[in-house]
Amino acid sequence: MSTFREVAEAFSGHRFPDAGEETRAEPAAGTSEFLRFHPVADGDRVAVDAVGRYTDAGGEISVVSSCDLYESDGGELTTITSYTVELDPEPGAADRPAGGG
Repeated sequence: MSTFREVAEAFSGHRFPDAGEETRAEPAAGTSEFLRFHPVADGDRVAVDAVGRYTDAGGEISVVSSCDLYESDGGELTTITSYTVELDPEPGAADRPAGGG
């Protein structure tokens, strides 16, 4: 039996079979790599701050920064709130000044 934190980390890490028997989601074609994956847990709440690099079956790359917030009531998942922002997939893009300078 997985802990609430392990289930939250599995969902945020796109490891759906690890999230539990009830989850039947099929993984999308392509690959994913996490450049950052920081879970923080406190009782009935878990937050996961992540940056993932995704490559689809056609080779297109996207980079997404996300924060997933999980809440439970006695270990039973009750709420998932997710925030995402797509980033420039070009290496080093985050280090350049805005406006391409």
